[in-house]
Amino acid sequence: MVISTPLIECLSNFNQRLQLPHFLDGVQRWMRETEDPGPKAYSRIAENENHLKYDI
Repeated sequence: MVISTPLIECLSNFNQRLQLPHFLDGVQRWMRETEDPGPKAYSRIAENENHLKYDI
Protein backbone atom coordinates (compact mmCIF):
# COMPACT_ATOMS: atom_id res chain seq x y z
CA MET A 1 0.00 0.00 0.00
CA VAL A 2 2.83 2.38 0.83
CA ILE A 3 4.43 1.80 -2.57
CA SER A 4 1.27 1.39 -4.65
CA THR A 5 -0.32 4.76 -3.82
CA PRO A 6 2.59 6.91 -5.08
CA LEU A 7 2.97 4.60 -8.08
CA ILE A 8 -0.69 4.98 -9.03
CA GLU A 9 -0.44 8.77 -8.64
CA CYS A 10 2.68 8.89 -10.79
CA LEU A 11 1.03 6.80 -13.53
CA SER A 12 -2.10 8.94 -13.37
CA ASN A 13 -0.05 12.13 -13.82
CA PHE A 14 1.81 10.56 -16.74
CA ASN A 15 -1.49 9.50 -18.33
CA GLN A 16 -2.92 13.02 -18.05
CA ARG A 17 0.09 14.48 -19.90
CA LEU A 18 0.00 11.83 -22.62
CA GLN A 19 -0.49 13.22 -26.13
CA LEU A 20 -1.67 11.05 -29.00
CA PRO A 21 -0.31 11.53 -32.54
CA HIS A 22 -1.85 14.32 -34.62
CA PHE A 23 -4.01 11.99 -36.73
CA LEU A 24 -5.74 10.79 -33.54
CA ASP A 25 -6.81 14.26 -32.38
CA GLY A 26 -10.48 13.32 -32.63
CA VAL A 27 -9.98 10.30 -30.40
CA GLN A 28 -8.02 12.33 -27.86
CA ARG A 29 -10.68 15.07 -27.80
CA TRP A 30 -13.40 12.43 -27.29
CA MET A 31 -11.41 10.83 -24.45
CA ARG A 32 -10.93 14.19 -22.69
CA GLU A 33 -14.63 15.05 -23.06
CA THR A 34 -15.74 11.73 -21.57
CA GLU A 35 -13.26 11.98 -18.67
CA ASP A 36 -14.10 15.57 -17.69
CA PRO A 37 -17.80 15.08 -16.74
CA GLY A 38 -16.91 12.36 -14.20
CA PRO A 39 -15.95 14.58 -11.24
CA LYS A 40 -18.81 16.96 -12.00
CA ALA A 41 -21.35 14.13 -11.97
CA TYR A 42 -19.92 12.78 -8.73
CA SER A 43 -20.22 16.17 -7.02
CA ARG A 44 -23.86 16.48 -8.15
CA ILE A 45 -24.62 13.03 -6.74
CA ALA A 46 -22.93 13.93 -3.46
CA GLU A 47 -24.92 17.18 -3.26
CA ASN A 48 -28.19 15.32 -3.86
CA GLU A 49 -27.36 12.81 -1.13
CA ASN A 50 -26.66 15.63 1.31
CA HIS A 51 -30.01 17.25 0.52
CA LEU A 52 -31.83 13.95 1.05
CA LYS A 53 -30.34 13.57 4.51
CA TYR A 54 -31.70 16.94 5.60
CA ASP A 55 -35.12 16.59 3.97
CA ILE A 56 -36.07 13.54 6.01
